[in-house]
Amino acid sequence: MEVKILNYKFCFKTMKWREEFSIRFDPAKDRWRTILANALVEVSGLKISSVNDAMRVFEAIPSAIIYRIFIIYEGGLPDSRTFKTLGLYQAPEPNRFIQRIQEAEEQREKVMDRVEEAMAAKYGREELREAREQELEMLKNSKGRGLTRATPDNPPSKKSK
Repeated sequence: MEVKILNYKFCFKTMKWREEFSIRFDPAKDRWRTILANALVEVSGLKISSVNDAMRVFEAIPSAIIYRIFIIYEGGLPDSRTFKTLGLYQAPEPNRFIQRIQEAEEQREKVMDRVEEAMAAKYGREELREAREQELEMLKNSKGRGLTRATPDNPPSKKSK
């Protein structure tokens, strides 16, 4: 990219984003001069071999002109490309997700109610009561080994402590 000022023609290269991010800025020097010095390739046919040579060229130019050169340089660069991703997972809204969980729990409860009714019809209520008593006795004899405490449905908030 070329920028013509007075009798001079400054040729700049288009820097990639990695090159721009790898530039080390000296706090004592102007950022615009540093960026332009890294992008400068030649001045009126004279090749620039290093960034230090380019900095010496820009140190002789007033800051108002450096600012104009920078605006022309940035404006002449091609538009930056943006990339979009397609087919990403769209999570359901939280309310709908909670509704689905509640519906699944209700279906499980209905199934278990039907199972209990079927067992009560097959074995009778007395036998079911005896089976529950045996389960409670086995739990009591195991002294709760291997059990974990149930988590509350509404855990206490941190603010209430």
